Amino acid sequence: MKDIILYLMIYAGSALMAYNIYRYICFSRDVRKHGNWDQEQRLFNLPILLLILFFIGYLIVGLFGKPDLIMAGILFGGSVFVFVMLLLIRRTFDRIRENEQLEVRLAAAEEASKAKTFFLSNMSHDIRTPLNAIIGYTTLAGQEGVTEEEKSEYVDKIEMASRQLLDIVNDVLDMSRIESGKFSLEPTRVNLENCVREVCDLVRIQLEAKKSNYPYPALFRIHGYSVIR
Repeated sequence: MKDIILYLMIYAGSALMAYNIYRYICFSRDVRKHGNWDQEQRLFNLPILLLILFFIGYLIVGLFGKPDLIMAGILFGGSVFVFVMLLLIRRTFDRIRENEQLEVRLAAAEEASKAKTFFLSNMSHDIRTPLNAIIGYTTLAGQEGVTEEEKSEYVDKIEMASRQLLDIVNDVLDMSRIESGKFSLEPTRVNLENCVREVCDLVRIQLEAKKSNYPYPALFRIHGYSVIR
């Protein structure tokens, strides 16, 4: 009965050592996939060779030796020790990999937060520009002595500024596209002269209100159209 228990301990230790060899091979492959470990290649191979030698020693003792209780206990305990150490190393590696993934996600979240902050900061300025144009042209249209032709021109410019304001608001409502990474630019044809005229109409009221603070009477002219007239 005693011999049966001794050999059961040795063969159980041998089976556990074979399982340890398999687990270490899988672990070393995962580590190599995680990063560049070319310089540590020999270090990864050395434990495998040692585990194989231990496994062969277990079999030799079980097949040809005459083990006693102390030897059987040492062999079985060695297999259990290797199993526990591999388990701890594996869990430590998984924790390190999880922390690295969390750091990557945190960096991505911080970049997304910076992008939204930058976007909203620019939008706050862009929203004020058409709003000031609408208020300015509405004030001009309500002044006494304004002709019907001038009122019609002011109304057209108010409508243009309102459409630009609506486009900006729609961009703000599409913040989900930035978070999902699907924000893209779509090239389209534009009339550069009309685009510049619209920009001039948006800022002309503000510049005329502040023209006394500028050292030059006019900023620029395009085909006879000036920002400050």
